[in-house]
Amino acid sequence: MERGRRSPRRAIERHVQILSALAAAHRNGIVHRDLKPDNVMLQNRGKHVDIARVLDFGIAKLRDDSRATAMTQAGDMLGTPQYMAPEQIKGEAIDGRTDVYALAAMLYELLTGRMVFESTTVLSILSKHLMEMPAPPSERRPDL
Repeated sequence: MERGRRSPRRAIERHVQILSALAAAHRNGIVHRDLKPDNVMLQNRGKHVDIARVLDFGIAKLRDDSRATAMTQAGDMLGTPQYMAPEQIKGEAIDGRTDVYALAAMLYELLTGRMVFESTTVLSILSKHLMEMPAPPSERRPDL
């Protein structure tokens, strides 16, 4: 998917498509758990351009799959720190809201040209997701 600043209209149009894909997954009891720009592909289909496709359900979790929960409890960190929801970072139960958090972080990045939380270490990024409020997008991009 695109990175960097985009017009609000373009960013929202793409994210509505991604929300639709996530809604279908969530209705079937699937949580992606690693939603990030690299896992969204834009493709053209006939007259339709920039159709968003959600990819890589490799670490997806079935809502009631105890095996996936056990993997997290064993200490494996599953996901990409820049887009991880607080409950995912803490190893707590996750559901569709975990993907919505990641999608919001992606939208923030598209609108502002910057990630929600930035740091030089993974631990610091994770900590910021748990302890800090992000800067309002309008603070990073006053023209919003």
